[in-house]
Parts: sequence; C-alpha cells; structure tokens
Amino acid sequence: MINTLSPSWFANPLKVNSHIDDCAKELILSIKHNLPNIQPNDRARYYQCAQFVVPYLMSLGRPLKNYTALEIGCGTGSKSLCLSSLFNRYIGIDMNQEFLQQAQDRKTKMSCNNLDFINVEATHLKSFLNKLNCQVDVIFLYAVIEHLTIEERIETLQICWEYLKEEGILYIGEAPNRLCPVDHHSSFLPFFDSLPDQLALKYAKFSKRDNFSQDLLESQQPTIALYRRGRGCSFHEFELGIMTTENIIHHIFCDNYSNYIVNMNPIRKYEINLLHQFSHLPIHSTSTGKNVIPPMFSRYWLDAVFYKSKVETNLCTNGNITFVQPNEGSVYKTWMDRRFFNQIYSLYGKEGCLIFSIPENSDCFTFGLKREKSHGKIEVLDSKSNTILCENIDRIKEKFFDYWNPYMYITIPLKKNEANIQLRSKQESYICIATPYFR
Repeated sequence: MINTLSPSWFANPLKVNSHIDDCAKELILSIKHNLPNIQPNDRARYYQCAQFVVPYLMSLGRPLKNYTALEIGCGTGSKSLCLSSLFNRYIGIDMNQEFLQQAQDRKTKMSCNNLDFINVEATHLKSFLNKLNCQVDVIFLYAVIEHLTIEERIETLQICWEYLKEEGILYIGEAPNRLCPVDHHSSFLPFFDSLPDQLALKYAKFSKRDNFSQDLLESQQPTIALYRRGRGCSFHEFELGIMTTENIIHHIFCDNYSNYIVNMNPIRKYEINLLHQFSHLPIHSTSTGKNVIPPMFSRYWLDAVFYKSKVETNLCTNGNITFVQPNEGSVYKTWMDRRFFNQIYSLYGKEGCLIFSIPENSDCFTFGLKREKSHGKIEVLDSKSNTILCENIDRIKEKFFDYWNPYMYITIPLKKNEANIQLRSKQESYICIATPYFR
C-alpha cells in the first residue's frame, strides 16, 4: 500500500514549484535550439509534454531519476525526447521503422544519451519484455491505445500491468473516449466512435478530414486501417485488461481532473453531463452495490497515473467530482461559451461575487478563468471572509504558458469544516469564471 500524496497537488498553481517551472522552460528552449526545423505537429507534441506532462509527473513525488521508463508506440520520438529527461533510462519502442529513424536522428541532435529507440512489432511485446535485462518502473501508453484493435488493447494492458514492478507506474495519456459525442481525434464526426466498425466504415464518407475516407477505402484491410487511424476507447477495455472499475479506482493516483491536465485539456459541457450519467446508471455489478466508474472516464481525453500497488491516499479513491451552481446571494451575469458549451459566470466591479457551498469531504476547489475576457483583480475568500488569494489577472496570465486552452484553471486547497468559498471581482474588474468544481 502506497501513501505518497504530494503536497504539490494541493498547492496553489500561482505559487507553483519554481524548479518544476524552470525545467519545463528549459526543455522548450532545448528543442528550439537543437531542432529548429521540427514539424509543427511534432513540436506541438513536445511543447505539450514539456508544459503539462513533465510537471504532472514531477509532482508525483517519486524518485523518477532512478527509474527505467518504457514508452510503447513512441512514433517519431517527440514525446520521448521530452520525457526522457526525467528518468535514468528511457526506452521507446515502435513497429514503424521509418518513424524510429526520425526519432534516432532527433535523439542525436538533442544529445539524449539515456534514450534508446527499438523496433518491436505489436505482437512481440511480451517476448521483448522477457528479453529486456531490467525491470520497468514506468510504462507510457501515450496516444497509442486508440490505434490498437480491441484485442491488441486488452492484451497490451494485461502485459503492461503484468510486467510493471510492484510499485510501478502505468501512464495512460491522450486516449480519446468513445462515450463522448464527437470524435475530435480522427473523423471529426458526431458519435462516430460509438458506431459498429462496418457502419463506421460506410459513414466515414461524411468526414471533412483530408483523405480520411479515401485512405480507408483504398486499404486492403479497412477495419484494421480504421483502428490504425484511431478509434475511441472507454473503461470497458481497462476492466477487461487490468481489473474492474470497482478495484481499479484504488490504483488511480491522479487523473485528468487534476490541475495540470485541465490546463492542458479544458473541461467541456458534455464531459460534465457524462460524469452525471455515471452516477445515475443502473447498479454496475459490484460488491459495494454502487456505481464506481472513476471520474477519469467521463473526460474526452483519458489521462491518468495508475500505481500497480494500491494507493492509500490520493485524489481519486474518495474523489467524487462535484460541479456546482452559485448559492443564493451571489451577484453575477451568465452566458454560454459556444466553443465548449460551458456556462460562464461574469463578475463586474466590486459588487460581483460567487458563493459556493462546499460538499462534504471536499479537499480542493478548482475553477477556470476565461483568459481573453477577464481583466482586473480576483479575490478568493473562505467562509469567514479571510482572503485565500488576491491577484491581478495579468499576473495570473504571466504564470500560465501561452497555450490554446481559453481557460486558466486554478486549484485552491480547502481547510476542514469550511462551509463555503467565495470568488469576488475587485473595483473596475471583469472576471469570467468557468466550470467550478469540488473534489
């Protein structure tokens, strides 16, 4: 049983560990200097890792520098080049030799001496791990599960779990969720990932994505090609490949509702709706007689850190997510963000305020600030009107990376026995608040 809840998970991100912040900036400067001509998509992937995934992993409080990490499906190495800086040894494997050659060239230019790229067929994963002359502390399945067939997914999850050290980490990253209404990954069509394969192949002709339908039609194995382009997954593969959700929830240390990940991928209205549906499903077959689908499976991009050993304290085992509405007495106007269909609460001047009752057993409160619209100063107060945070919006923007996410999410730690929390705008301020939630 592991009990390693890092205090940084509850830290105000405006006072984020400067060492973590500096590491992210150093990684970004490194690729700008060493690989100035890298493809835009690969550069974006590297930047995303540096800005969000590296700090996310550093905040675990684990001795990563002593660890050996394995990335399955490393592609051209964009993520590997960034993540390898955290570990003693980093191994990236892929079945595409052309991708691996690009990865090797980039590794040489970046002088990543602890990084190895190896060609391994998907069907040979188990034999490769048997021959590997070291145990693996961390396994990354980052943007890879969606490219595997159903059988490959289940087998890969089983193998990863089996070959991890007893206190090892399985990182699942950026896997699209088939339960969400839009396929943002491959076809850009509504409910596409929910369609049976044969129907999806026929319906693909409506995709506006360049060559999507044509590539499938020209393939000798169209169903396999459909998966290689990317098909959403859900909690079902994890139950079949690792363990039931009733048990797996005790192995999730942190997930995609954590601060770094919501700042990477903003919360969308349909994710809130899906989370609500989880709690109103007919009883899932469990020994406790209640539904225990972890909140991570309500988000479009599935991101989580799994510990092979059970975790005694984390943000997930008792971590129900509660999205909240303002209490009576709040002073605000509301409007709809048409991009993400989120309700926005606008606070004007010194009269603007939002008051939220704190659900029982909540540890932290997270809210999004609309980046472009907000200006002036925001204040956060506890139930006794003591100031928790008072900051100028421009200074907050300086603390956040320049990223496409229109929201800047701030997580506030809560004291025990607090009744409510208040958000207030100061004089001549305009503050836009999105998707407030407790955990």
